[in-house]
Amino acid sequence: MNHFRRYTASDAVTEEAIRRTEAAWRAEDRAGALARLMRRDLDGDGRVSRAEYAEGGGDHAARVSEEFARLIARADRDGDGAIGLGEMLSALRTEEADEGGGSAGRRGAPDLRLFDANRDGTISAAEIRSVIAAVAPPAPLARPTPVPVAQPRQTRPAAAPPPVPNSTRSCDVPSLPEGAEVVYLSGHLGVGMSNVAIDGMDTLTSVATVEIEAGERPLYVFASAARPTIWRVGGATGRVARFVVEPQNPVLGPGAGVAGLPRDAVTFLPAGSCAESVAWPGSARAKGVARRLAWGLGVALGDIRIVALSRLDRVRIPSGEAQARVAAPPTGPLAVRDGAVVMGGGASFGGSLAARGRDEPPTKPRGLPNSRRVPDAPTPRERAPRQWKRTARGRLEARLHALFPDGLVELEPAVIVAAGPVVPYDVLPGHAGMIQLLDAGAMREVSPGMYLLTRAVPRFPADLQEAPAVRIVLDEGVPIPAGRPGHTRVFRREVPKCLLGPDCG
Repeated sequence: MNHFRRYTASDAVTEEAIRRTEAAWRAEDRAGALARLMRRDLDGDGRVSRAEYAEGGGDHAARVSEEFARLIARADRDGDGAIGLGEMLSALRTEEADEGGGSAGRRGAPDLRLFDANRDGTISAAEIRSVIAAVAPPAPLARPTPVPVAQPRQTRPAAAPPPVPNSTRSCDVPSLPEGAEVVYLSGHLGVGMSNVAIDGMDTLTSVATVEIEAGERPLYVFASAARPTIWRVGGATGRVARFVVEPQNPVLGPGAGVAGLPRDAVTFLPAGSCAESVAWPGSARAKGVARRLAWGLGVALGDIRIVALSRLDRVRIPSGEAQARVAAPPTGPLAVRDGAVVMGGGASFGGSLAARGRDEPPTKPRGLPNSRRVPDAPTPRERAPRQWKRTARGRLEARLHALFPDGLVELEPAVIVAAGPVVPYDVLPGHAGMIQLLDAGAMREVSPGMYLLTRAVPRFPADLQEAPAVRIVLDEGVPIPAGRPGHTRVFRREVPKCLLGPDCG
């Protein structure tokens, strides 16, 4: 009824009244957009240049530059780098035609024409009330109050059953080899980005590197990560008698994989069977998982070593030590030997991705008896040249290694042991996918954080995390890619309306 009153003060509104009111709204919107632009016309020539638009930007110069870049993509028809009054008016009219009325239609939603029950072209208040009454759900019936039933009094209390940990009845794990040491390995995700997908093309797959330390006793490893993760195992892999993996809520794939171990040494459990990912070995959740594993394996709780870290930085087991910060990735190619992935080049961009380390030495966190961080071999801090950081590719590479210090890790699908299909990404996830599109010539940077997609691509890069959000502008005729843009906001060049992404509703 509030929308109804916007069109008329009487008890009925006609089709002509709707058109007239919405035309007034469109005129108001056009006048506001033109006024906002012409306020920047400092020399009064009817055109706004970049310098005029940035005048008075001050500390918000970067934001003002992005705003002008959007206006250029929106209205600069002759390509001279300035926006005239006629160009802006033409762009506004094009938007109104493409949007079916522009913001006027959004102001009037829901469409009052839907309430014209008798189709006479006039919507009355009585028709609106009758439609609402017809579709409104009936009031819920009151539930009767249950009558308490007297229970027979027990003369002897029944014996309480022994306590059973939660979910132990479904924790069906492989049997424990004689003399094996049990390690529960868990975390949020690895510090490398995989080039193959194990949970669909629209989900990022991380790579966690695990180094098996030398020793006499065989190892029984139970691994679980919060995100889709490939566990890349190296070192004394002959000690691993059983490597059990439980993914967390996979959707379009197995959700977990293992590289570097023979297939007969790896077992996958369905999600929700035994474990849940933890990032702190001293937490109640970690102890609960260890208790369930101890129950399923038939060992004492103290016999299970918990190794839990938020980011799995080349964890060494069974000690639980982890590299504090991953060093610069090697530059050589990857190799596959005897079914194991040999790390020869963590980056797929010719070794040009430099890791961003820290100068300060790592410290041992308090209260983590089973998980310790120790420094790896000291390496000098590598700084990218200042000129390199000013390029679009340099900024993307720097951001990629800030989130994933190992960069893009190339793995062969044939050597990954998984419970389902493992396929290469058609467009790499995250910032690696942005670099891939940039190198292929399918995308170019318009301004920092804004990229113009110049041709059709299979899908958006998955899980692109950025603050502030990256903006992708679709050139004229470029279809919307498949997949989910995540934190990315997507616009169309000829109609600068936010199509997809956060706050686009």
